[in-house]
Amino acid sequence: ILVAAVGNDSAGRGVAQQLSDLGIAPQLVIAEDRMTTVKSRFVCGSQQMLRVDREKTASLIVDLENELLNKVQEAMPSADVVVLSDYKKGVLSDGVVKKIMALAKAKGKPVIVDPKGHDFSRYSGADFITPNRKELETATGMKALTNDDVRAAAMKLISSCGISTVLATRSKDGMSIVSQNDEPVHIPANVREVYD
Repeated sequence: ILVAAVGNDSAGRGVAQQLSDLGIAPQLVIAEDRMTTVKSRFVCGSQQMLRVDREKTASLIVDLENELLNKVQEAMPSADVVVLSDYKKGVLSDGVVKKIMALAKAKGKPVIVDPKGHDFSRYSGADFITPNRKELETATGMKALTNDDVRAAAMKLISSCGISTVLATRSKDGMSIVSQNDEPVHIPANVREVYD
């Protein structure tokens, strides 16, 4: 089940159709005051040269936030887990994040967060948070180059933000899973050449 906001436009209708085609139940809030985000990639050969984004990133108006939260509440009994994928596009405001987290916790649903921004305390109570290396460094003000660096930065997030487990993605260095009570697990990557 995907709960999200789209514009009243052909791109929004396309999103709904593609989700349905994939067997994903689209629970979409239609925002008349914004367009559906569209990302256009300009490619030459196999290399991406440029990406142009058309979007509105202001917060949803209160009525739309309430409609979104109602859709989340209706979907909650069918969910095994709640995933918040935050792209800073105006849908997951601080208030919306807190309310969704409270709804999930009240129903005993684990919460996984793909975070954005500098202040991860807004995700307090999350079971898993999945920052990349740069996001981990930005949120903690610490370097995250070595396994020990990543563990120290992740532990800072765990203790300062009330998060249970950090799964840090580290590009060519793989990923690290760090929790308060267990030894960290560092998983290497299989490096491939990519162009975008």
